[in-house]
Amino acid sequence: MNKNMIMRVIYEQKDYPLAEKLCEERQDDESLLMLARVLFYEKKYAKAEMLFKKLHKFVEYGYCKLFQGEKHAADMIWNSLEDSSPLIMWAKALSGYLDKKQTRIPTFFQIRNFYECDLEAGKDVVFDDTELHFLFAELRMAQNQRPAAIKSLETVLEISPTYYPARKLLANIK
Repeated sequence: MNKNMIMRVIYEQKDYPLAEKLCEERQDDESLLMLARVLFYEKKYAKAEMLFKKLHKFVEYGYCKLFQGEKHAADMIWNSLEDSSPLIMWAKALSGYLDKKQTRIPTFFQIRNFYECDLEAGKDVVFDDTELHFLFAELRMAQNQRPAAIKSLETVLEISPTYYPARKLLANIK
């Protein structure tokens, strides 16, 4: 079975056990990583955790622990890693923020990573952030989810009625 067929099993059939079996048979770690990410976004954290750990994707493994309510385990995983990438550094900083302790000041790119990777969780933490809702609207437009995008833009304008990018995008899609 080729890679395209595995992607169909993941995205169309949503037969995750079969997809995992096919990835392992082909020794296709790239497709297995895609499966782990899909499982994570589908909130199947326990299964995603196993795959991330197997693939040595320890930051993502830590996120699975965090989202399962095991923050201490996530901290242990992240603290065992050297600060060798912005992703690792952001995970450690995020942990400090969750404990309401500023451990380090994040860089612009770490903050962008937060918005791009943790957008759904960020909505609950910083609901009044207009840019967060604007980014969420852009994501929904990219996914052809126009009503959800409109709702996000309306939320932006409730928070900040003069936020020009939201006004402009809303005018373009209505």
